[in-house]
Amino acid sequence: MLRKEAIEVKEKIEEVIEHAGHWNKFLAITTALIAVFAAVISSIGGNYASEAFLQKNNAIFYQNKATDQWAYFQAKSIKYNLALDFFDQTHNSQLKTDVERYSKEKDVIQKQALQFESQAQAANDQSAKMLARSDKLDMATLFCQVAIALSAMSALLKKEWLWIGSLVMAAGALVLFLSGIL
Repeated sequence: MLRKEAIEVKEKIEEVIEHAGHWNKFLAITTALIAVFAAVISSIGGNYASEAFLQKNNAIFYQNKATDQWAYFQAKSIKYNLALDFFDQTHNSQLKTDVERYSKEKDVIQKQALQFESQAQAANDQSAKMLARSDKLDMATLFCQVAIALSAMSALLKKEWLWIGSLVMAAGALVLFLSGIL
């Protein structure tokens, strides 16, 4: 009877060891995969952040160009108005030519200023889009880091539910990652 119970205990111990061995393999593999996934997410997120900063710089550049054009437009408007006032008083044909030239130049300058403003707005919009993507990927990276910590705790404490929690966090990271790149 004692021998039969000893054999049953031995079989139970072997099952636990075998189960633990498989579980440790899965734990190690999933932890490594989560770490690789975190590195990939972090790299892509860094690219989005760089693109956001580049586009913000472009927006500043185009806004400066637009500001310069508007200043130039105001200067031409002043010349136009002065030439028009003097023409009204003197009816000098040279002043009439100047009025016409200033009017055409103002139109060209205004179109350029509006174009630069449009380019600045487009670059600002692109920057905001890239920054939003980067933020989502930063959060996904954080989820992966928490998942890795839970995996480590699971290995140390021999608690499968912590490992399952790490897989849930990794799944959350995947969702954030997909929403950040799509």
